Amino acid sequence: MKLKPILIALGVIIALLVVAKLTGLIGGKKAEKVTIEKAADRKVIETVTASGKIQPETEVKLSSEVSGEVTELLVKEGDVVKKGQLLCKVRPDVLKSGFDRANASYSSQKASVASSQQMLTQNQGNMVNAEATYKRNVELFNKKVISASEFDAGKAAYLTAKTNLGRAKADLTAAKFMLEQSGATVQEAGANLAKATIFAPVDGVISKLSVELGDRILGTAQMAGTEIMRISNLSSMEVNVDVNENDINRVNVGDSAIIEVDAFADK
Repeated sequence: MKLKPILIALGVIIALLVVAKLTGLIGGKKAEKVTIEKAADRKVIETVTASGKIQPETEVKLSSEVSGEVTELLVKEGDVVKKGQLLCKVRPDVLKSGFDRANASYSSQKASVASSQQMLTQNQGNMVNAEATYKRNVELFNKKVISASEFDAGKAAYLTAKTNLGRAKADLTAAKFMLEQSGATVQEAGANLAKATIFAPVDGVISKLSVELGDRILGTAQMAGTEIMRISNLSSMEVNVDVNENDINRVNVGDSAIIEVDAFADK
């Protein structure tokens, strides 16, 4: 008789457990907290992150047009330079010897012109004398004062003097022409030699120096040549970044940008 109340109590407990299980009081997940806000219009900012390089907007790479040895280097990295300032000099052995040969040739041609001028003056004098003698001989021959052989000799001397004068004039003209050509060669050789002197083409800062005193460099006449230095205008900088192809369609002209530099992370 005592067993019946116990069974009834167990039945009630089981029933309560079943009800609790079905209602989630037992074995159910814990309730999650949910943040609720009132709906409103807001501006959504979409960002694209990319890495790149900050560089001067204007940067000039300097090379020599001629090959040779760097004999003077008057600047160092970080120096501020002005347009027209002398930066360095290169000793182009081949061009220097060519310039010396051109000068020697010019001096020789000047001497040739002087000699030709002297010969012309001499032949002009001979021509004057020969012409006067010939005219006098014509009168004397007509008066039968001199013989035909004497007249012919005077005439031959006159014609020879005339020929020599013409030749002297031609020689002087040729010598002057050669002098002009030689002078042009000197100018060209001098201009080529001047290319061995490097001046600053713009104002700026020496941002990179690629050579040292005594280095041998290759001129731009032979392929690209050796880069000697770079001059940058640091007052105007630009940022060159590589944007991923998946993000490029999200970038538009006029978008604002925030630039962070590792060296100035706190700014």
